[in-house]
Amino acid sequence: MWSNKNVAQPVQSITKEKESESQKIVDQLERMGLPFLDRIELMKKFLNKPNSAEIFKTLRSDHDKMEFIMSIVRGGFRG
Repeated sequence: MWSNKNVAQPVQSITKEKESESQKIVDQLERMGLPFLDRIELMKKFLNKPNSAEIFKTLRSDHDKMEFIMSIVRGGFRG
């Protein structure tokens, strides 16, 4: 039988992993020079459409990431 403790540990681990992944994206956006409010808007979009965040994470160059970000901002990418 599962206790609350047994269930809580994997849930906490998943939550920390998601927070870590989100922080990595925020760090990349900041490193790329995106203004604070733009980073906030992009993170809201990434949280609403997780597949967009997954695509962003697969891109290797800052140029490709910026192109992808601009497609989201312009509304060209529907994810």
